[in-house]
Amino acid sequence: MRNTGRFIYGVLVEKGKPISKKRPVKRSAKCARGRLNALAAGIRKVKNIPQLIRLFFMINSMPQPSLPDLTGYVPPPALDYCLQLWKEHPFVFKISKKRKTKAGDFVARPHSLPRITVNADLPPMQFLMTYIHEAAHLLVWLQKKRVKPHGAEWQLCYRRLMEPLLKEDIFPEPLLSRMKEHLNKPKASCYTDDELMKIFRQVETPHANPVYVSDLPIGSIFKLQNRWFQKGEVARTRAHCVEVKSKRKYVVSCGALVEEVQLSLF
Repeated sequence: MRNTGRFIYGVLVEKGKPISKKRPVKRSAKCARGRLNALAAGIRKVKNIPQLIRLFFMINSMPQPSLPDLTGYVPPPALDYCLQLWKEHPFVFKISKKRKTKAGDFVARPHSLPRITVNADLPPMQFLMTYIHEAAHLLVWLQKKRVKPHGAEWQLCYRRLMEPLLKEDIFPEPLLSRMKEHLNKPKASCYTDDELMKIFRQVETPHANPVYVSDLPIGSIFKLQNRWFQKGEVARTRAHCVEVKSKRKYVVSCGALVEEVQLSLF
């Protein structure tokens, strides 16, 4: 008699076919995208119910992404909060090496868990702020709406996530007061808030004597990111500068930390 076959869970299962001894998919899939790809590949090859059951057991036994130990990266009182946030909204988290262009990022792709990375070289309080900053992007992304990256939706999520952390054992004064002002209308990056970053450096490195572009008189020559500039006129929070070597004009934040400085004789 001819085997007609039938559909079970949307998969065509043929009668009378022996179970293949080969594994339908590889066990090397370590992330959500790999799990989905493995599942799709396995379903295309499945021939009968026992094989389908074995496939699902194999997919479920693959390792899940976990949150690395943040001890030493964030203030100790904030450890439990960071872990709880990850448990409520799981994501792939990676502590990245130092990057000049960003302190952290959030990436979401189809058929995979969203990913958050934070630079390993950040001081604990800045690491925590960056972690919450990117987690706010995650909450906005979960709403499945097309919105501006740092629009009203992100600002609301960021403010709500930061409120439980506004404690003096996490952000000591005078940083705590400035943080509350910053959260009234948070900027796309806390690093563009010059006053906030100055207080951060005062609290985290109290014995250092930092020099900022705003502290220099016009005409001063200073070193920034291994290049020498001459300070020009100031427009609000930015200084118009000229690179000494190339004579190109640049706009430099007045809150930028100067590496070396020499006063101009002219």
